[in-house]
Amino acid sequence: MLCAFFISAILMGFVLVENDRPYISAQKAGEEIRLVQKSAGEKFSSFASSLMSPIQSFIALKIHQDASVPEEPEYPPPDDDTFNFEPTNIPPESLPTDSYYNGSSSTSSHPSSFSSSSKPRPTTSHSSSSSSIPPPTAVPKPTKAPKPTKVPKPTAVVYPPITTDVRPGTSLEEIMRDVEKRACVPYKLLMAIRTEEGGNKFNNMSTSTTRMYNTLNWWNTSSLGAVCDGLAYSAQSGLVPSDSIGAGQRCEMAIGSQTYDQKIMGIMQISESEQNSAAKYITNTIPGKIDRRVLFDNVMMFAIITKNRAGSFPRPSCTDWPEETVKEVARIHASGSQGTCQYYYSQNGVSGDYCKEIWNLYKTFK
Repeated sequence: MLCAFFISAILMGFVLVENDRPYISAQKAGEEIRLVQKSAGEKFSSFASSLMSPIQSFIALKIHQDASVPEEPEYPPPDDDTFNFEPTNIPPESLPTDSYYNGSSSTSSHPSSFSSSSKPRPTTSHSSSSSSIPPPTAVPKPTKAPKPTKVPKPTAVVYPPITTDVRPGTSLEEIMRDVEKRACVPYKLLMAIRTEEGGNKFNNMSTSTTRMYNTLNWWNTSSLGAVCDGLAYSAQSGLVPSDSIGAGQRCEMAIGSQTYDQKIMGIMQISESEQNSAAKYITNTIPGKIDRRVLFDNVMMFAIITKNRAGSFPRPSCTDWPEETVKEVARIHASGSQGTCQYYYSQNGVSGDYCKEIWNLYKTFK
């Protein structure tokens, strides 16, 4: 069509020329026609060449692009029973929202289960009565982790009752350690009171001597010297009691003038009234007869009474008490609930601070 346009234009130009020059010869007219045709052919060839150049470039580029694009794989026809995009193990709220899934052009925030190079196939619609597609199942909720339980308190050790006249312990330390466990009173406090009250009388005892002083009624099978060394006499009056060898005799001088004799005896210097008060708390440990002249019995009585004297003062453990608690129980042991830590013995002029002395001794034991 484009060639026809150009030929028509040339012929029209020739006609115009002929009309302007009516007397030109036929031969010359034929030459001019050939020249015009030649010129028109050259112009048309140049124009066609310039017109085809971009078209050829575009075709070459298209061929190159088509060659670089991999051939798309062919897929077998869809099978409703084996190829289904509806997931059966994802809850409805987590279904992907890709455009091929719900018809939307928006991009899903959930990761697709298909690679970017594969093309998803359209799903085939099913009627509501179809039973070939299982309904989505809910993802089971994770089991809650059990709450940690409180650490159970250690079971208290139950010691068998003492049913023999021979009490436990073959040394003074063994006796004190045993009482610490049974009564929950520090060994250090027991040893401090023992040292303050008994002095050197029970130091470095042999096993046989310890056994003697730790057996019920030992004061009836020994000598007066043993009775005095074993503190089996009244500390206030210095007199040996009537149920003992050497009854009525004096082991030492009386301590000042006393309005009444409290009959304080034994390694921890326990009075008769204190023994009577502690007796009901010791029956689980010693169901039979007890006596403050027996080493184990005397220490056990002191421990029971001391726990009561501590009151609301801190007792963080069975093996260690703070200074304020140690001094409080020492004060009451020395001068009663209304007394003070200061003491003075008129017969020999000895005085001091009982609470401070007990605390200093307490710190020397481990």
